[in-house]
Amino acid sequence: MPSTVLSRPPADQIFQQIYADLKSKKSKATPRRVKDSPWLSIRLSPGKQVKPIIRTTELRKDEPLDLWKAYALCEQINSAADPLEFMPGKKADVKRSRNWIEAAEAYRCHLERKGIKIHDQAQSRHIGWMRAQPGELTIESLMARVEEEPSDKRSRIDWLTTVERLSMVLNLELPTQWLRRMKSESTYTSSYVVNPRDIPRDHQIEAFVNSIDNPEWKTAFALIATYGLRPVEVFSVLESGLDEDGWVELTSPKTNTWRTIMPARQGWVDLWDLHNAVLPDVTPGTSLKALGHRVTTQFARYREWAIWRKGAQCYDLRHAYAARFHTSPQFKQFTVEDAAKFMGHTVKIHRASYTKWIKKNDLKRAAKDRAKSKLISIPVAA
Repeated sequence: MPSTVLSRPPADQIFQQIYADLKSKKSKATPRRVKDSPWLSIRLSPGKQVKPIIRTTELRKDEPLDLWKAYALCEQINSAADPLEFMPGKKADVKRSRNWIEAAEAYRCHLERKGIKIHDQAQSRHIGWMRAQPGELTIESLMARVEEEPSDKRSRIDWLTTVERLSMVLNLELPTQWLRRMKSESTYTSSYVVNPRDIPRDHQIEAFVNSIDNPEWKTAFALIATYGLRPVEVFSVLESGLDEDGWVELTSPKTNTWRTIMPARQGWVDLWDLHNAVLPDVTPGTSLKALGHRVTTQFARYREWAIWRKGAQCYDLRHAYAARFHTSPQFKQFTVEDAAKFMGHTVKIHRASYTKWIKKNDLKRAAKDRAKSKLISIPVAA
């Protein structure tokens, strides 16, 4: 008779088996699994009038052998005269070190379960860095890595986020005071205050776009200027096409949010034949970072025609669109909230980025309101 190979029961099946067995014995101690942690916990219920005690172990919830060790520990705790004697130490008292490669893999799996895409993102670089580290990972080494980054850079925020998530995955305790200090010391802001002198005027935008001899890239920069797009968004803006008024609908690949956008100038839709727009080909699967880099690199090739300032950037075209909400009579009926929706960012970011125009307009509006109120209150001479 041929031999039969029995496969090992999966960890989930073993957990259910030992948990049911302990509950049937009315055991005071039972194993627990936490969704975002790889470690098993032990829950001790001394009695109805006593709050349950939960302690984290160094046993992995996905390892069958560790599950049986947890089962044995629960039986030992349940039969002991002093159950607390055999309970694992408090979380804060557990001093653990982990292999860097194992930590990197645990973090990668955590991000994958959360549906967080890491290709060409900070998390991917962090995982690569961790895999290259020798020796054991400790809380101190993670804290030191965060502090290596300048407090005014985005990289400090990115590393702090990674370390917080990793400490949760590995069940490591980060000092609360240190976390507060890192967050309070950070001076990074994602907002860039736009200088009005950097903004191209309409005739400069037209001259720039018209100077591009490649018809597909000419269309790409015409779309960015007409609808105030982020560079990476230009390849998605034509998915729904233009309506009869030249408006477009866009689900931004950067923010994954939908918005509708009116053209900066209706005449540009016809000038550059945007109803029949054809864009450069895109290789399927290209990352957003690579797409954005492709657009900005192409802009640099045509920079000699961007005469509005030295070192002109592709984002100047987007900023010019935003500035219209605070400078153009055509857009005066829109609020700051409306402008932020057209741009596809938050009101906070819009106010911080375009504060010079907003403050000027607010002062002008307030002055007009005061002038009107005074004129109304002045009695008319007989």
